[in-house]
Amino acid sequence: MKSDNFKALISIILAAICGGGFAVFTKIGLRQIPPFSFTFFRFFIASICMIPFVLREKQKIDKNILKVILLSFLGVANVTLFAFGVKLTTATISQMLYAIVPVIAAIFSYLVLKERISSKKIIGIFSGLVGILTLVLLPIIGKTSSFAGNLLGNLIILTAVLCFALYTVLSKRFHKHYSPLTLTFIFSLTTAIVLSPFLIRDYLTNPIWFYHLSTFSWFSIFYAGVFGGVVYYLLYQYSIKHGTPIIASMTMYLQPLLTFLWAFFLLSERLTIGIIIGGLLAIGGAWMVTRES
Repeated sequence: MKSDNFKALISIILAAICGGGFAVFTKIGLRQIPPFSFTFFRFFIASICMIPFVLREKQKIDKNILKVILLSFLGVANVTLFAFGVKLTTATISQMLYAIVPVIAAIFSYLVLKERISSKKIIGIFSGLVGILTLVLLPIIGKTSSFAGNLLGNLIILTAVLCFALYTVLSKRFHKHYSPLTLTFIFSLTTAIVLSPFLIRDYLTNPIWFYHLSTFSWFSIFYAGVFGGVVYYLLYQYSIKHGTPIIASMTMYLQPLLTFLWAFFLLSERLTIGIIIGGLLAIGGAWMVTRES
């Protein structure tokens, strides 16, 4: 058990490092690329990268495959909503909002997996919810700050967070049948297939966007596909397999600091008092929940 927890912890740290720059490069890419198209290319690249490893693994497919595909639609909703939300709000706030995933995962784990919620977890959940409410409402509370994000963008990201938390919890039961690589590949391929009609729509609506991409935009797609698609989700599923959904979601309160460092240098984003207070409440609550687990 200690060996499994150590493997989960290493996966969490590596996932946070890879995911830290994702929100920043996504925001940069979305300056020139429509959200649906960006997300399609992200997971198309990810799927292509994983094919050789999936073929080598020779995972046996059984009747549960349909359930995994249906589960992947929660992941599709998460990544698609994230692309639209981060375009409107700041990269820093987008990752601060994801810090609430352990709290939501704890609630869903109680409802779905019947995991126990102690008094300390309840305090952590309450603290996390207060923090996340502060972050979401910052555009109203801190109207004078351009770094407070956008209310609609914050709400879209929050919806994405709910989808991701539920995806995290429900993924656990499928690790009895499939490897982290297979689960990540199914999710990635499902996302690319679902979004392919929207890629065509984006092209028909504005066919010239594809021909005017900067080098930085191309790099953002590559980073999103390889590190934000393959590496990040593979490590995340690996941490779920060797830990619990709540422990795996610890990566969400390691990422905000790394995201802010990327955003500080590449997007000139700054921390405000409201972001610090809301972020500390959210991360503190998440820490209490995962510490109990």
